[in-house]
Amino acid sequence: MKLTLWRYADDDWMIALTYERDPLPVDEAEALRRNILDAVTAVGLTVTAQSPSQTSQ
Repeated sequence: MKLTLWRYADDDWMIALTYERDPLPVDEAEALRRNILDAVTAVGLTVTAQSPSQTSQ
């Protein structure tokens, strides 16, 4: 598993979580996604898009 953070500008960031082994269980993937969203919010950033897109946050 690899978590990567890119900074394109002061207000333009991208976070990518890559998992390259056996399929990650859906519940574990969702827990990781929520933890990342919580951390992003805690440092004052705003999520503007998710890929694959999620309907609930």
